[in-house]
Amino acid sequence: LLASYYEKAGDSSRAVSLYQQVRKDFASSAAAQKARSLLATLNQNNPQLLEKESPAAAITEADILLSEQQLDQALSLIRATKERTGKKSADFFSMLLEEEKILRLLKRHEEADHLLLLISADGPIGYADQAMLKIAKNAWNINDNDRALMFLDNLKERFPQSTLLGEALYVEARIM
Repeated sequence: LLASYYEKAGDSSRAVSLYQQVRKDFASSAAAQKARSLLATLNQNNPQLLEKESPAAAITEADILLSEQQLDQALSLIRATKERTGKKSADFFSMLLEEEKILRLLKRHEEADHLLLLISADGPIGYADQAMLKIAKNAWNINDNDRALMFLDNLKERFPQSTLLGEALYVEARIM
């Protein structure tokens, strides 16, 4: 693997990127399993790599872990990265949305719902509006139309410039 070459040459970040690409492109292959093993060894030998990992890189890695059905590892990674991320920053809210997604896959819906409420209350546009739309859709799916409409109205009022406004209006029309 080319990644092994970069690892031996001391370019760990490029090696990590290549290992991740193999895991992403060939998720169920032997090469992906080998890349996962080599990446784990690289991270174990260089713990500073994980500490320097950006929130975007952590989300990419979490998505790869999800494709490999490593849900608990993905959740641990996102939570650890979230702790190193400034509260109320865009990266923090990205991490919360990723955590919510993972919790849903783990069938931990109450925790996921709680995160959506936190995001909808404190998040900026792009995050709070996304959380509100998810809450509204979830409410609609369980026939709690009043709650769904309340969150859709709140989305329209707080974020009239949201790119999700069209979808919110569509959901509202379907409910009515």
